Amino acid sequence: MFKKYLGGEAFDDYQGEILISNYRSDNPEAWKVRPCEWYQEENRNCKNFFQRFNQKFIYGKGLDCDQWSRDYKNCLGFRNTGDEQLMQKVIDSENKRITKFVVNSERNDIWESRTEPPPNWNRKLPDWWNERTKESRLKKYMEILEEEKNKN
Repeated sequence: MFKKYLGGEAFDDYQGEILISNYRSDNPEAWKVRPCEWYQEENRNCKNFFQRFNQKFIYGKGLDCDQWSRDYKNCLGFRNTGDEQLMQKVIDSENKRITKFVVNSERNDIWESRTEPPPNWNRKLPDWWNERTKESRLKKYMEILEEEKNKN
């Protein structure tokens, strides 16, 4: 299910839980609440044997997956009852995730930030690359778009 959301049409026209449940909210952060099934899938993924092995390798221990479970229960409660407090709990949890991500990305000192693009960043691609991509789907799609643009 999660792969369907990440790689399929559902991700292209993302609808948060507010739109799915047809609930009107004045909360400006209501868009942050994901569809409830995403929290369930994150919880399953977190508890997966292979993910546990990966967590042990990366962090030295398994991660606590309880927050995903709480978010799923709160989201379902919000979906079924429309209780704004349950929605706010999910929003608070999402804000903590966002804050943790931003703080960790700002602390990342592994990469040296560039002040300008590298030299020759826009040089011509090699002939073998152009030959290889001549029949690609992307190129064909771009040609179709170009033809439609020229018609109009």
